[in-house]
Amino acid sequence: MINNFYNYFKQLWFSDRETEVFISLYKLWNQPASVISKNTWYERTAVYKILLKLSSYNLVSISQKWNIKTFFIENPNVIKNLVQKRLDKYKNLSDSFSNIEAELNQLKYEQNNNIPKIHLYDWLKWVENIFSDISKIIEEKKYISIKFFSSNVVDNQNNSNKKLNKISEEFFINLKDKRISVDAFLWNWIMIMEKISRSTNIEFLSDLPASNSWINIFIVWKVFYMILLKNSPFGIKIESDDLANSMHCLFDSLNI
Repeated sequence: MINNFYNYFKQLWFSDRETEVFISLYKLWNQPASVISKNTWYERTAVYKILLKLSSYNLVSISQKWNIKTFFIENPNVIKNLVQKRLDKYKNLSDSFSNIEAELNQLKYEQNNNIPKIHLYDWLKWVENIFSDISKIIEEKKYISIKFFSSNVVDNQNNSNKKLNKISEEFFINLKDKRISVDAFLWNWIMIMEKISRSTNIEFLSDLPASNSWINIFIVWKVFYMILLKNSPFGIKIESDDLANSMHCLFDSLNI
């Protein structure tokens, strides 16, 4: 029967020694720590500390007898009361778990946000979606300006992709209608890209041809987009604070 009690007390996170002190006190009724020490063969100071611990859980009561502190157990219900108290505590913990779960998920989200997210677009329909994605982010975040880099090589303008050219044109017209400012950097020349100029003229940007060797880079706050056209279009989207900040710094440092 005592074995059952040992197992029960262990499940309440009490040690064998603490269990023995409790049993000894229960049998001997109201006693000082010295008597319990002799009965259990444990050192008196250790027994005294255990009795104080049990008292902190309301399992043991304390009284004074001839200026000597004595300990006693009122009845077995003190154990049941402790169990009920812990059940109530764990129920409250269970009910409030959603709060700490949200905090942990937020920590995971913040950690994941530090890792660049890379998306590749390797066929025309997906590349078309890049422009839609840029427009969506601008609208959701209520941005009023973006940075834009584009090649503008005259020699390659005869081989423009008409479908992609139309999508690009509509994209810039849409930005103009929404009063979004575009700080554009254009890499110009005749056969190869040799000189960078700057423009905020959206009408001019909408006329840029989607030609062979065409490169478009968009910096939309913390997101980097790049579209390449070499026979077939290819796009990449990188969500990275570090990369976007570097590109912002690079463009802002250009003395144009």
